[in-house]
Amino acid sequence: MYLNQKQFLMRSEALKELFGRWNPEIATESIAVSEAVGRVLSDAVSSVNTLPVCRSSKLDGIAVSFEALMQASGGQFPWTGTIAHVSADTGDDFDDAFDTVIAVERIVRHSDGSLTITSKEPIKQGQNIRPRGDTLKEGQQLLKKDTLLQPVHLAFLSTAGVSTVKVYKKPVVSFIPTGNELIPIGVSPKRGQNIESNSLMVRTMLAQWGAKAHCCPIVKDDNVLMEETLLNACSKADIVLINGGSSMGSEDYASRLLQKHAEWFQHGIRCIPGIPIALAIIDKKPVINLPGPTLASYYAMDWCVKAMVFHMLKQDMPLRRTVRAVLKQKVQKPSHLEMYVRLRVKCINGRYTAEVLSPQKGLAQLLADCNALFIAPIGKETFEAGEMVRAELLSGFDI
Repeated sequence: MYLNQKQFLMRSEALKELFGRWNPEIATESIAVSEAVGRVLSDAVSSVNTLPVCRSSKLDGIAVSFEALMQASGGQFPWTGTIAHVSADTGDDFDDAFDTVIAVERIVRHSDGSLTITSKEPIKQGQNIRPRGDTLKEGQQLLKKDTLLQPVHLAFLSTAGVSTVKVYKKPVVSFIPTGNELIPIGVSPKRGQNIESNSLMVRTMLAQWGAKAHCCPIVKDDNVLMEETLLNACSKADIVLINGGSSMGSEDYASRLLQKHAEWFQHGIRCIPGIPIALAIIDKKPVINLPGPTLASYYAMDWCVKAMVFHMLKQDMPLRRTVRAVLKQKVQKPSHLEMYVRLRVKCINGRYTAEVLSPQKGLAQLLADCNALFIAPIGKETFEAGEMVRAELLSGFDI
């Protein structure tokens, strides 16, 4: 058996087909503002408080009666004399007898209690006073629906007297690792065994995106057990990921199982590594068969599962920072496929260079040295050394 590449879809085509058939139920919940960072508002939020509660000083200074000051000074400045006043620092309320604030930089206080107002600038009645409600008004909308809450939002909401917010529930994603050869993390592998570490990668990626992962125990290559586990996951999760068995080998049960139960099924994507990924709708839930190798699973998570999570959270997919970099080595691929190419990008004298990390040097170097990706597009086979490409940076730090 083999995969018919004529039926493969591009990544964008596959997501369009999937989203056109998937109508997820979006649940909401109310949570404390203090726990809401990284969550997405399902309703707009309005202020409970009015701030300032009454008028307050815009800056550090003294509050005086404008009328009394004009009578004492004759409106001529600089001026030295005695006048009733109180300190009025930034944000301070002060006695209603005073209606004007003079900045501390314009004031010299003398030991006999008198003041010198040093500036020649005219003083205006009501200057440097923030009126009631200038910062916030009760009922004023603060944040719109679908806002992704950042730390500064939490401070703002708390100042406004908001203690709880309504947010979308985190999408629940079930992850099912499969394979007779797999053993749990922490167990020393013997001949023919591999450590099941993809669940750790998947769980932490999902947490970064705002989803909640449920990682199942390893499922052996038993068709009945895999079917039972898959259907149980579909009944409980919003999205189901089954890892391994996505190709067409004798023990590749997962993709056949998906096809058996699918209302819609797509096997094969025009992107490498990870070409045998399968997408399905089962019981109105999306089920993704991730390839077994770690990097292939990572790439499928990066373009497919990430898009699904953000779709459920009503958010646009975040874009990575990109730079134009010069390839140091040739890149070659089939013209009809995209290809994820791992790079080590450096900036020397303001010019970016991209070292192509070869899989032949081993997974350890690929992971340790990689700080950028080049997604080589369909339609071109060869990218020569010295050619400029678009590199997507994997961290927000300068390189």
